[in-house]
Amino acid sequence: MATRDRASVSGAHHAAELPYVFGTANRDASAEDRQAVDAVHDTWVRFARTGTPGWQAFAPGNEVLNDFTVAGPVVGPDPLRDRLDLMVEAAKAR
Repeated sequence: MATRDRASVSGAHHAAELPYVFGTANRDASAEDRQAVDAVHDTWVRFARTGTPGWQAFAPGNEVLNDFTVAGPVVGPDPLRDRLDLMVEAAKAR
């Protein structure tokens, strides 16, 4: 999400990543935004070329996400895992 939107928007909306993936962020993007655009775009290009995104794949037992933060990509636990697991369990109970 663009720097200018962070104070007024909670989370990322559908398809918010696309300007980052394709390197098409607005001209008024901050330097911070440009760094994020470059990091995301480079990661997707590397994945398209090699089939490897540059971190371990998400899998049961290795449930981590790559979070493109202001400080750069950070691999860590899924912050919504408990909530998502609860939804899976509720769906199974139906």
